[in-house]
Amino acid sequence: DTSKWETVLSQTDSLKFYIDGITEQCDDAYRKKLADLIQETGLEVCVELGGFRMNDGIKKYGVQAGEQAARFEQKKLDPWLKTPGARLDTITTDHSMMWFIREMTPEQMEMMVQEHLDYIEAMQKWRPGLKVGFIESLGYFWFKGKNGKQYKQGDVGFPRFDFEPFMTKLMKEAERRDIKIDHF
Repeated sequence: DTSKWETVLSQTDSLKFYIDGITEQCDDAYRKKLADLIQETGLEVCVELGGFRMNDGIKKYGVQAGEQAARFEQKKLDPWLKTPGARLDTITTDHSMMWFIREMTPEQMEMMVQEHLDYIEAMQKWRPGLKVGFIESLGYFWFKGKNGKQYKQGDVGFPRFDFEPFMTKLMKEAERRDIKIDHF
């Protein structure tokens, strides 16, 4: 309902785009219209992208997956960033860590954590001040709920990953490496 645009605009401070929507699926004229809107409104720009699962990630690059995926997505973002007035304030990786669970074991969790953090670090070095967060498929995890109830992962065919130890490991390692994770 475009008649509600002014109401929506007054209640937000950012626009979120999927990476292909501002790169491969549009032309320079469309990108310029978006950039003009951003300049006019002062809205921040968040882009959802694949993270370290992109460009075949761990399967193809192993312990270089994070760095390779960052270079891949930096190149994809170039048309947007070359658009006069375009901004990039935040990126959100889309299921990047959990993408590889189908082929990995819980013992390989360390590699997933390290490669995800390598990706975040590479993106933050590329664009200092860039906020980075992630979306993950919670159905891959087990949770301890209130009163001892358990939330079980949706597909029992995948290895069991407990959410609390996974996030504890991720956050401790991010802190050790001085990598800021902005949102989850």
